[in-house]
Amino acid sequence: MLCMLCGTNMRLGADRVGMRLSPFASYLESSDSNPEAPGLYMAHALKKLGILYCHVVAPSLWPG
Repeated sequence: MLCMLCGTNMRLGADRVGMRLSPFASYLESSDSNPEAPGLYMAHALKKLGILYCHVVAPSLWPG
């Protein structure tokens, strides 16, 4: 995912790139026992890349 973002940044510019993260999602068997860890990792990585926008889905939106 980060490789794709790096390429997109180079092509479009970080000021035109955004990403939606759903670390608390549990659909299609994608749940994580510690969703904060990958979510924070990706948020820090996006900051390093200078990504303009990061949309994080709140855990209250997901059932369970």
